[in-house]
Amino acid sequence: MIITPILKGEIAGRTAIERHAKSHGTTAATLYRWVKAYRQGGDKALVEKPRADRGQARVIIAEAWETFMRGAMVPEDKLLEIAAEMARAVRGLWAQQGKNGWRQVALLAQPVLIRLTVEATGCAETVAKRVCRLPRRFVDGERRYSLVALKDRDAKGFYDRTPAVMRTRAALKPGDCVFGDVSPADIPVLRPDGEIAWARLIAWMDAATNMIHITGHLPGKGGGVRRDHVALSFTAICQSAPFGMPRRLYLDNGSEFSWTTMLDAWAELTRLTGGAFGGTWDAHMAAEHYGIVTRSIPFKPRAKLIEGAFGNLLHFMGWHPAFSGSDRMRKKVATLGKGVTAVPVEDLKGFLAQAVAAYNATPQSGHLDGKSPAEKMGEFLADGFVPYQVDAEALGFAFGETHEVRCRMGQVRVGGWTYYSKDLIAFDGEKVVVRWPRHAPDAAYVWAGGRVHVALAMPVFAWGDPEGAKFAAKLASEARQVVEVMRGQVAWLDPRELMDEFARLGGVAEVVEEASRRAAKVQLTADAQQMVAARQAQLEAALARALPRNPDLVANRHGVVDEEADEVRLWLENDERRMA
Repeated sequence: MIITPILKGEIAGRTAIERHAKSHGTTAATLYRWVKAYRQGGDKALVEKPRADRGQARVIIAEAWETFMRGAMVPEDKLLEIAAEMARAVRGLWAQQGKNGWRQVALLAQPVLIRLTVEATGCAETVAKRVCRLPRRFVDGERRYSLVALKDRDAKGFYDRTPAVMRTRAALKPGDCVFGDVSPADIPVLRPDGEIAWARLIAWMDAATNMIHITGHLPGKGGGVRRDHVALSFTAICQSAPFGMPRRLYLDNGSEFSWTTMLDAWAELTRLTGGAFGGTWDAHMAAEHYGIVTRSIPFKPRAKLIEGAFGNLLHFMGWHPAFSGSDRMRKKVATLGKGVTAVPVEDLKGFLAQAVAAYNATPQSGHLDGKSPAEKMGEFLADGFVPYQVDAEALGFAFGETHEVRCRMGQVRVGGWTYYSKDLIAFDGEKVVVRWPRHAPDAAYVWAGGRVHVALAMPVFAWGDPEGAKFAAKLASEARQVVEVMRGQVAWLDPRELMDEFARLGGVAEVVEEASRRAAKVQLTADAQQMVAARQAQLEAALARALPRNPDLVANRHGVVDEEADEVRLWLENDERRMA
């Protein structure tokens, strides 16, 4: 205990005690207080007591505001009621724009507090403005409601904040689930035509062992990886990868994974053979899990474990002297600012084989528990695992295409087809992700609002078919129903009233009135007044000369007599006398 030497008398005198306190990062006054407390109450007296009001707000909104309100004899219940309403107002502002700072929220909420204060006390607004200032503590206390704005305005940011689902791969065997993705090699290659190209890597990773199998593609000028390139790569892993023919694929949403011509045959092959492709059915996975394609949701990469494997592979790729990383435009110091130096295709092929082999031999953490992918695969082989390899002619795979389109009154248009769902009306004008099965275009699956909606193909009616009119009425009715639901989900405010209130609080009317009151009146001189009077006399004389000969004629509001209108009036009067 720090005060023990003082209690025993080993340290005495203020100078010695100050030196002792400084060496322990405190002050002599604190040590004197602790010594006194110990002598009065022992060890218990040195234990810091928790505050009795811990966790309770000692100020409702702001200290100056509360002092004013209590001075105005406002009841405590009313203060708590105002504080609750202000908390809801601040929450609403955070929920509408979560990225603004607390000052912006405080400024926009201030008119609400001013109005409530005036209503509760009857004071002038100028007085309320002096005490109605929201402190940062009160505003930041409701910042958690900015999560609503994050959900509405930034789907990617909201997704990154949501808890990740805990999953295990302990029960998986090689080939049960294989991830597929495409990544740049970041090593310049010299094409046969002499131009520099950047190779692309089509990679597959087995979920059970983390083993990767890579095939490279050197695109032509202006080209990229196409579906047929991915199909050839998939054929290669089915023929030679240690984990064999995949039973389930987990793929990226890139266009290169969007081919649709062979998937049905592949899935049918797995079902017809019991998932074993001519062998024995593996009972540890359900039949419906075989031949299934799972797609990663755009901008949601947590389940794309292959991206972590790419990161590990890049550690080995970086040993190549021509490796540029992600910055291909940067001038390398090794070339004295002359740009990249391309390597022959055969050199890249050999280096990729070396890098992949080194990756598969590297111990990894996680479910591998310090083993390398090769060691994990060796354990499965020792336990009797048999990889299934299929000839290229027997393979087939086709993946549902992914499109990003704009929703229009519950409709989305993909591939020349129009699909409709009542649930999509609420997302009118928004871009949505559509999974479109080209081989079965009767329905499309639309990702909107955090879930999948099934949209059916719009029917086509013959010209004059009354069923078409009934269907149109049904669409209009559903649109009205959705709009009424949306109407009840908004807070209706009068912008004109808010503008008037804002202008009043800004003192615009008072400034204009004061300027009018202080304005100096400008009067005409005597000569100018005579000129105005003479002009008026001339106008009156001209009007007298223009009066009609008929005394019944009356000038219109412009001082001009309409003779034709007067003739019509006289004709009507004569006609009425004849009728009488």
